[in-house]
Amino acid sequence: MRTIVPILVLAGLLSPAVSPAGADDVAEFYRGKTVTVVNGGGAGGGSTVYTQVIIPLLQKHMPGNPNFVIQYMPGAGGARAANYVYAAAPKDGTVLGRPLQEVAFFALLGAPGLQYDAAKFQYIGGAYTARSTISVMKQHTPVRTIEDAKRTEVIVAAGGKASQPYMYPTLANALAGTKFKLVMGYPGTGAMNIAMERGEVHGRAGSWNSFRGSKPYWIEKDMLANLAVIGLDREPDIPDVPLLTDFITNPADRVLMDLVASSALFAHVWLAPPGVPADRVAALREAFAKTLNDPELIALMKKRGADLDFISSRQLHDAVDKQMKVDKRSIERLRAILDL
Repeated sequence: MRTIVPILVLAGLLSPAVSPAGADDVAEFYRGKTVTVVNGGGAGGGSTVYTQVIIPLLQKHMPGNPNFVIQYMPGAGGARAANYVYAAAPKDGTVLGRPLQEVAFFALLGAPGLQYDAAKFQYIGGAYTARSTISVMKQHTPVRTIEDAKRTEVIVAAGGKASQPYMYPTLANALAGTKFKLVMGYPGTGAMNIAMERGEVHGRAGSWNSFRGSKPYWIEKDMLANLAVIGLDREPDIPDVPLLTDFITNPADRVLMDLVASSALFAHVWLAPPGVPADRVAALREAFAKTLNDPELIALMKKRGADLDFISSRQLHDAVDKQMKVDKRSIERLRAILDL
């Protein structure tokens, strides 16, 4: 299990602090109000645990101490929630988004059904950098490695096309020659976990923290076979599990996997829609940074064995800008593989 290191807020990574007069105005606006956090995954997923733990401390640090509630809005691989926050939610700072990890990546690909511009979201901050896995329940399949999955069909759960459970097995099939069979239509990782336990599917892909946070006993009892890690480096909890990139020999295809892995910073991102007043966005960013540095939160997440890394709004905006500079040929290749 990984040791969590206290987070340091680096100078220059945050927006300018809210002035005392501005803080008074923000506090007056938020006092007695409820802030709705729209979660792109279903209840029971690993990211839900983070949101539930962060919210009480964010309330403490936010001027005016508004109440925070979670609204679950799964569907279309997280696009439903992101679309709502961008286009339909109030633009006054009373609705925030907790989209899925690919919120910026799928906008880059021009995935169908997206109604937002990822560069125009006002990013509040992130809580950790993700690594993901393709994992199966040992009791339901003899497959233990990617090499096994090249020879034996593996049935995996997926939601919409704009999601990790669809994207990673599909990329593995195209780039590494595996035989993953996707069963589509699950509304979130909670439902996928139930399907795995029942034997309806062999496994799923997703953030390692989504396994560790929602089903820790699967790991404690060695119930999972982790076939590959999707990320720029290996997952420290399971250092012997190779990267999916290790099975990809074509240099151009490896570039595609690096692009996919670049979404890791967005694993637990909080954002506001465009149009929210700048003083409220600045206050939200400052409160989020204080929350992520709060010793109480650090202790709570350490007790749960969960990672915690403060990611600033500037880092997130810079990552989006970098993704937007990727060459069109790579983007078109990814679109073709993912059938977007």
